[in-house]
Amino acid sequence: MANSRPSFQKRQKEMARQQRAADKLQKRLQKKEGTVTDGTDQAPETGAEQDEFGQPAGLDFHDF
Repeated sequence: MANSRPSFQKRQKEMARQQRAADKLQKRLQKKEGTVTDGTDQAPETGAEQDEFGQPAGLDFHDF
């Protein structure tokens, strides 16, 4: 019996195919929702940068 396990190249090719399919599905869902992005993260311009908790970035506890 020949080597029944896929080679490294075949695994890489299949992983790339799955990634492309996932990207395509994500784009399709974003288009359906009306929130198509071009791949760049664009935060809304609020004048002041904020951290992930909505607090002004760059400020420490002792700054208040």
